[in-house]
Amino acid sequence: MTAARGPAFGRRLFAVTLIAGYNEGNRGESVLVPVSIREFTFLPGKVAIQAGQSVEWTNRDDVPHSIVESSHPHAFKSGVLFPGERFSFRFDRSGRYAYFCGVYRHMQGLVLVA
Repeated sequence: MTAARGPAFGRRLFAVTLIAGYNEGNRGESVLVPVSIREFTFLPGKVAIQAGQSVEWTNRDDVPHSIVESSHPHAFKSGVLFPGERFSFRFDRSGRYAYFCGVYRHMQGLVLVA
């Protein structure tokens, strides 16, 4: 007897595909590490990645934000991100990258690249 393939089957298959794709990315392929902007906070506030990986910030607040790396000149800087918009940056060099929101400067985060 075969199991019915209803909506729950499709959701499980989609979740397994996402997990498998993420694990494949850990073998040197391009990986996007997510950071959410929510309630005037970067979540997570600190991420550790490998050189060659990317971080993708998504504005989940209902106001604009921006991402600005703290050093001068800036290693990366987004434009204004309106609600729902995203910005990603690939980190090719190891190091410590502190950043802040250019609109609300009290918001701060850190990317550690090995």
